[in-house]
Amino acid sequence: MPAIARSITLALTVVGLAVFTAQGCSHAAEKWMGDWEGTANRTSPGTPDDEISHAINTIKLSIHPNRTFDLVDAGIAKSGDATLGGDTAFLKIKRILDRPVSSLGSGAVKMNQGIDLKMQSDGSILMTDPWGFDKGPIVLHRSPQP
Repeated sequence: MPAIARSITLALTVVGLAVFTAQGCSHAAEKWMGDWEGTANRTSPGTPDDEISHAINTIKLSIHPNRTFDLVDAGIAKSGDATLGGDTAFLKIKRILDRPVSSLGSGAVKMNQGIDLKMQSDGSILMTDPWGFDKGPIVLHRSPQP
């Protein structure tokens, strides 16, 4: 009987540690979850106030609890998997305009390797897309909640 009690105690300890560890990992990822918005400074054929310019310059990112993301950048929808860490994250693009990246040809695959995110001390995110439209990072802020 004492052996069974020790086995149960050991099992409960292991489960408790697993839950504690998972909560620690998920807590670090929680700060990434939600909706983010930013504005690029890209030139467009119209004036800065027109709809085309707004679409070209608007970036919207949603990071979901299941560690996937949806991104609209320059009016182009992308989605995929998010690897979330403490102060850095990586977005692996799997679909563009709801089509697998691999089905769009080798050029699309090469130009959509992934996007780096870096959490800033003010709670904003620096988004860097090495193959994107912008030379430097774009600042994203949490979207206002209704």
